[in-house]
Amino acid sequence: MLSPFAKKLLFARELRIGGKVEVIRKRKVMVDPELIEGIDLYEPFKRELEQRKSMLGLTGEGLVNFSFRLLETYGFGNFELVEMSKERAIVEVEDSPFATKLSGKCECKPIASCLKALFEFIFGECEVSEVACKAKGDKKCRFVIR
Repeated sequence: MLSPFAKKLLFARELRIGGKVEVIRKRKVMVDPELIEGIDLYEPFKRELEQRKSMLGLTGEGLVNFSFRLLETYGFGNFELVEMSKERAIVEVEDSPFATKLSGKCECKPIASCLKALFEFIFGECEVSEVACKAKGDKKCRFVIR
């Protein structure tokens, strides 16, 4: 099932599927989450955001909302900005594909690294901590960015 953001991209002819997947004129691949769990996506997502930020002129909360919709389109779950101040942000993710098995520990490193890349555009140097994870039995995955 396509996310509402993906449906808008499809309608605007910015999502193309047919032998290849393109999102806003950039080719993507669909992979099993197990292939990328534990991988640090900081650098590739930072490059992606740098390109989109300048192309679309996004800053602040607009960049956050765009990035969340992009990550949702990639299948990383449903993102919600719970809090954002000058000092920190709190993000919750429902249905993370990296937290599908109960392991007793936080499992969403790919999401944490993408959030670090995103919030460095807003806060400068920052740290991301996953303080709750569905893999630990929590209802949602929760990240604190400082």
